[in-house]
Amino acid sequence: MVGCDIMLASDLGISTIWVESDSRNVVKAINRELKYGPEIGCYLSQIWELLDSFENHLVTHLWREANKAADYLSKMRVGEDADLLLWPVDFPDMLRNIIKDDAQGKIYFRP
Repeated sequence: MVGCDIMLASDLGISTIWVESDSRNVVKAINRELKYGPEIGCYLSQIWELLDSFENHLVTHLWREANKAADYLSKMRVGEDADLLLWPVDFPDMLRNIIKDDAQGKIYFRP
């Protein structure tokens, strides 16, 4: 999924990108801080090539609780082979509430 987000930003002509993921191992692999097997090497090469197309880029880890809106979106069901495109006016109420809580600085606790 990270690669798709980076491609979209590149297609939009964005020059600086900050990618956040709640997968610490993915972040470490992209930042070349973790050894990885050949089965994902080709994917990482593509991600690195995309990142190098930006003037500036940063890839960091954040806890799932701090990324509640993305976590919610990742669990939405869409039809097979369907892309999901939501405009703010179409956001489900639950997503609107998550965004509102984030904007108000609500603190989420890990169970």
